[in-house]
This record gives sequence, C-alpha cells and structure tokens, in this order.
Amino acid sequence: MPVTLKGEVSSFKPNEAALFLKPLILGRHLVALLIAGMLVIPALTPAATFTWDGHGNGNSTWRRAQNWVGNARPPIDSYLGLLNTDIILSGTRKTTPVLDRRYYIHSLAIAAGAASFTLNYQGNINNNNLLLGSGGIVNNSVNSQTLRPDITISQSQTWNANAGNITASGPLHLINNNNLNFSGGFNTTVTGSIQGAGSLSKDGSGTLTLSGTSANSFSGGVTINDGTVTLGKASGLGSGPLTVNGGTLNLGNYNLNLGSVTLSGGTISSTGGSIAGSTPYQLQAGTVSGNLGGAVAAIKSTSGNVFLTSANTYTGGTQVNDGQLIVANSSGSATGSGPVSVNNSGVVMGIGAIGGWVTNGPGGTISAGYEIGTLNIGNLAWFGGGINRWDLSDTSGTAGTGWDLLRVNGNLMLLASPGNPAIIDVTSFTLAGTRGLAANFDPTQNYLWTFLEATGGITFAGGGDASSAFTVVTGNFMNSHDGGQFAVELSGNGQQLNLTYTPIVVPEPSKMVLLGLGLFSLVYIKRIKRNWQT
Repeated sequence: MPVTLKGEVSSFKPNEAALFLKPLILGRHLVALLIAGMLVIPALTPAATFTWDGHGNGNSTWRRAQNWVGNARPPIDSYLGLLNTDIILSGTRKTTPVLDRRYYIHSLAIAAGAASFTLNYQGNINNNNLLLGSGGIVNNSVNSQTLRPDITISQSQTWNANAGNITASGPLHLINNNNLNFSGGFNTTVTGSIQGAGSLSKDGSGTLTLSGTSANSFSGGVTINDGTVTLGKASGLGSGPLTVNGGTLNLGNYNLNLGSVTLSGGTISSTGGSIAGSTPYQLQAGTVSGNLGGAVAAIKSTSGNVFLTSANTYTGGTQVNDGQLIVANSSGSATGSGPVSVNNSGVVMGIGAIGGWVTNGPGGTISAGYEIGTLNIGNLAWFGGGINRWDLSDTSGTAGTGWDLLRVNGNLMLLASPGNPAIIDVTSFTLAGTRGLAANFDPTQNYLWTFLEATGGITFAGGGDASSAFTVVTGNFMNSHDGGQFAVELSGNGQQLNLTYTPIVVPEPSKMVLLGLGLFSLVYIKRIKRNWQT
C-alpha cells in the first residue's frame, strides 16, 4: 500500500525519513503509541480548521460534508488530527452534531455568537469517540455547551469556559501523566467518570463541579490555583494528592479519603464533609473551615498564616515550626485530639480552642486573640525560652477584650527557671486593632492584669517562682513607661498569673525643694561654725 506524505518533507535526511516512514506503515501500532503519549510526530500536514455551520439538508453527523463550511469535513479516524485538526462549532443550525466515527482533533472551539450546542455520539459511549490534543476546548459563546461523548485527553490541555458554561457528561480518560486544566470565568461541570493516571488543575475565577453517579478513579491528583472546585460525589478528587494554592475547595457533605494534602493558600470548606489524609497534612498558608480527620498529623513548617475556623478530628498531633497557626473555631478542637508542639519560630494564636496538650518550646510563641481575645487550650507545658506575646489595647477594659487572656483548662507546668526564664512579650495595640498606643494607659499609675488562668493549678517544675521564672520584655510596648517596672505574680489560689506595672515614685517638686534647702542650710551652718571657731 503506498504512503503519501503531505507537506514539506524535503528537509528529512534519508535515515530520518526511514525512521519516520516505518511507524506509519505499522498503522494501528502507531496509533496506540500516539494515544499513549510515547511518540512525537512532526507536523507533516498543514494545520486545518473545520467550521461547523449546519447548512444543507440531511442528518447532523460529522462525516456529512454539507454540515461544514465549504463542504470540507474533518478526517475520520486520523491520528494526525491530534496535531493539525481544529474544530469550530458556529451558527444556530443543527446544534446536536453527532460523532459517527472516532475522531482525533487538536482543539474544539465554540464560536462567539454560537447557539447552545450538544455534542453527541453514535454507538458505544465507551469507544473513545473523541481523542483531544493539546489545543483543548474553549467556549467563546455566552450560551452553555454540552459534551456527551467519551473523551480521551491525549495530551495536556486546557478547557476554558471563557464566555459561557461547559458540561461534560461522558467519561474522561486522563492517559499517562497528562494534565487537564480548567480555566475561565464561567463554570464547568463534569458528571461523567474521570479515569486514568493523569491529573486535574483549576485556574480562573469560575467554578468546577465534579459530580455524577460514576466514581472518579484518576490517580494523578488535583491542584487548585484559583476559582472554586465543588464536589458532588465522594470520589470527586480521585485518589491522588491534593494541593490547594488558591481559590476554594468546597467538600459539601462528602467524606473523602485522599493521599497527601498540601494547603499553601486558598480555602478548604465544607457544609459537613471531611478529608481523611493518609500522610501528614502540610499546612503552609490559607484557611481550613472543613474537617481534617484521620490518624495523621498536621505540620506547619513554612512562613505564612493558616486559619483553622472549625473543629478538626485528626489524631496525630500538630507541629508548628514556623509561621502562624490561628485557631478560630467555635466548637470542638481546632487541632484535633492530639498534642500540639510550638517550636522554633512557630506561633499559635487565636480566639478558638485547642483540646490536647500544648507544649510551648524554646523560640515558640503562644498568643491569645487575633489580636486581642481569649484562647482556650488544654494542659500546657511551658519551657524556658518559650514566649507568650501578651497584647494590651485598653487598660480600662477587661481580660479578653482589653487585653489577652490565656485560659488553660487543665494544668500549667512551667519548665522554666531563673537561669532559663519563660518570656512575656508585652505588645501594645490601638483600639482599632493595629500596632500603636494602648488606650487609657497612665505611666504614673499601678496596674494588674490577669493574663493566664489554669483550672488545674500552676506548677513551677523548673525551679523558682512567678517572680523569678519569667522575664518581661517591652520592646513592642509603644506607650511611654520610662522607669516603670513590669513583673509577674501568682494569685487566685495558685491558679492565676498576673502581669503588674509599678511606676517609679518621683518626689513631688515641693518636697524636692525643701530637701534641697535643708541640705543647703546644713552645709551653710557647718561652714559658719568652722569659720567662727577659727
């Protein structure tokens, strides 16, 4: 059978041409290699664009030439179409075009002004009706478009809901490590099953909904950079890793079993659903308002803020080594049932609750409020070098509103000593919640603020007592307090720690004058006596 090559091939050297012709002759084996992404073929035929206008009488099949502009139909079952065949659906006629054979195309575009199309298929839906190359899909029409065929993602590509919505109801095959990216400001819905070793990613401000009755089994993972991904089934994200860099993942009421979970921005939310990870949660930045569960830990090891705004049920504990972990839950424990360790330059703060043991290690910081408020924690082990950033905004207020209150619903074990004290970092805030001067502070007055309560009592396990096991630093206290002294004292039957402020007593001007006159008189009299005697 002769083989005809279209386009310019004169630049091929004899050996290169032989290597290229050999797979062409192999036919179906080349198709398999191309679909699998294992073979790259040069574009031997010029790119061709085929535009559907639906003119002429007869059916709506793709092979009917009269349905295309210029009566030029796309090639049937030609794998080179992945490289050079671009399809445009336009107009308002025959809006249910039918894939009557297997088609390989580079891209599919719906033209601006086009009607709402439903791309249909003929025969078996599980028969690779459409194989799609790197050009992907774009909807430039304001009308919604529906894709019903079985679609194979033959190369990494983007589906862009640019001006209107897209719905895919047939199976999607993510072969090899190909990535299917969803973008655009409008919405895309996938109700068919998603299979294979490839991955999904989400860009653009629109919403991607993964729903339907068939399970998604793809294993390459999901990356969310922008917009919203909403789940309509428990298997929506497949079985691979989840990375949320931005945007929102809405779990709905579904409980998911996933591999690794990394939050470096954006939000994980739910209306009752949860995630059970199989490896430690990597919490770098962003917000979790859903439930993180499973017998795994959570690790905060990079700079940035992570907000935990609901109860979580993971049991492996929490490590905060860098950045800020801010708890703002109204029920349960934001950090699950396991212990929490705050180390190095890590910070735990907020107005929520932590149920497990908390260890404030050297360099770690605990601070109630965000910025002023009450933080509830379980038992607390506080080591020398561990910091409590204590914030004050209004000396006329109360604990939890005018200044921070750390409430320990258990025991406080202070593992500090006079030689290695715990640190109280006094920090002033304005009433507006910004760094600045605290309201109603008078440096000439005495003050006492309760900054910690421990229902189970306070033990000085490292030696010393309240007056010697702490050091108070005031570099972040912006109010004038020259000469005034801050100190820590124990009260409330050994269940409270208070921060006190005592001004240096400066004699009144009148007393100073009298003292000066008295000294002057005494010296003057002694001199007179000395002179008189001589």
